[in-house]
Amino acid sequence: MYLSKTPLRISLFGGGTDFPEFFKNQKSLIIGGTIDKYIYITLNDQVLKGASKNIKLFYSKIEKVNNIKKIKHRVIKELFKSYKIKNDIELHIASDLPAFTGLGSSSAFSVGLQNLLNYYRGKRINKKNLTLKTIELERDILGEVVGYQDQIHASYGGFNYLEIKKNNFKVKNFIKKKIKKLENNLILVFKRNSRKENNIKKKKKKK
Repeated sequence: MYLSKTPLRISLFGGGTDFPEFFKNQKSLIIGGTIDKYIYITLNDQVLKGASKNIKLFYSKIEKVNNIKKIKHRVIKELFKSYKIKNDIELHIASDLPAFTGLGSSSAFSVGLQNLLNYYRGKRINKKNLTLKTIELERDILGEVVGYQDQIHASYGGFNYLEIKKNNFKVKNFIKKKIKKLENNLILVFKRNSRKENNIKKKKKKK
């Protein structure tokens, strides 16, 4: 069995400047980082041999298919195609917090699954390449309206100062003593509602 554990994030300053439409002309500066809440993904390739529907996916829905072309979850489908995952796979996804609460859960999931499948294929991927491959997946392959910060935070972890300019980025980790002081003066509140950011991001990108 293989397991990935990928952190969610909060963004304090500059998060709306992480789109290429902004940083291709001027530097983007972002302060934010990951929290102790996670997306968990487990992969098991032992339990399904001989089963008629040999790909089983458990998330907010349950999918049981015998061909990756029939998978409805877009991220899983594209990454299974990319890593040539064909059969005898069971995948479980869980999260400490609900989706669509503004904590970067969709990119954390994409980063986590990409990292997991690399390990499953016996490969190691560094943080920068993991970030760039996830950005390519979400923006270029899936056509999603996303910036760069969520993938960077999920891949690097920690609390960071990000600089992005002309598709290149730098990550500077804050000193732990400073983070402890910040943690002691912040509170995260769940308002028991959620929303999809796609329409908000489309307007932001246009402006």
